[in-house]
Amino acid sequence: MQPPALSQAVTEADLPQSVAVLSAHQPVYLPWLGLFHKIEVADLFIIYDDVPYTRYLWYNRNQILGPNGAIQLTVPVRRGRPDGMTHAEVLIDNATNWRQKHWRSIDLAYRKAPHFGAYALELQRIYATDWERLIDLNLAQLRLFSAWLSIRTPIRMASEFAFEGAKAERALNMSIRLKARALLFGANGRDYADIDAHLAARIAPLFQSYVHPQYTQRGALEFRPYMSVVDLIFNHGPASRDILLSGNWTKEDCVRLSHEALGGGEIHQ
Repeated sequence: MQPPALSQAVTEADLPQSVAVLSAHQPVYLPWLGLFHKIEVADLFIIYDDVPYTRYLWYNRNQILGPNGAIQLTVPVRRGRPDGMTHAEVLIDNATNWRQKHWRSIDLAYRKAPHFGAYALELQRIYATDWERLIDLNLAQLRLFSAWLSIRTPIRMASEFAFEGAKAERALNMSIRLKARALLFGANGRDYADIDAHLAARIAPLFQSYVHPQYTQRGALEFRPYMSVVDLIFNHGPASRDILLSGNWTKEDCVRLSHEALGGGEIHQ
């Protein structure tokens, strides 16, 4: 059984009247903290469900912190067509009981964490569901973790808009189509963003440089960054939102920096 998509059709009434800050990303398994900062500071967040899926990145795997260090959890996926697949087309290989193995690893890693009991049942339900598409699993987790963090930014699928182009052209067309005043790229966006084209269109290109907070990790002798967001939430519960956002741009910062960028030049954090 699959959950409903985030939305089936987009009308003007569904979208924010003003998109001061727009951001986007591919769907990720057990996302890290930085993705949720990127969502929180945006007025609208786009899921790139219709772009090519690339193996060996973080779309089907991530890390949790076990008693002996980082544990990588990987969702097995079926091999696709020779010409590649989009994220929406990637199917999970359910030949092995990976869901049971992943949940057991999470349970063993965090059952003694201070806030595990408050959240575990909702996450366990996701691992009790028989998923077919990787994107549906990833979006179910994204919705759940966003709710835990009180992040209420509207989320839409790129396929609902049929943005044209790839990489730089697509980013620009998306920003123009959604009437954004700023587009928040990830740190790697500098490798492909057409800064001049954005500025010419009066859209400020901003580049996230997430400052990873340090927090107490139960049982860890030294802090291990870049774990899944569940590491933070199970250890710190309701305080996780403030910890995650601390030391980073706020939405107001992004709006201010976009005004500065439109005066000319690239913005660095």
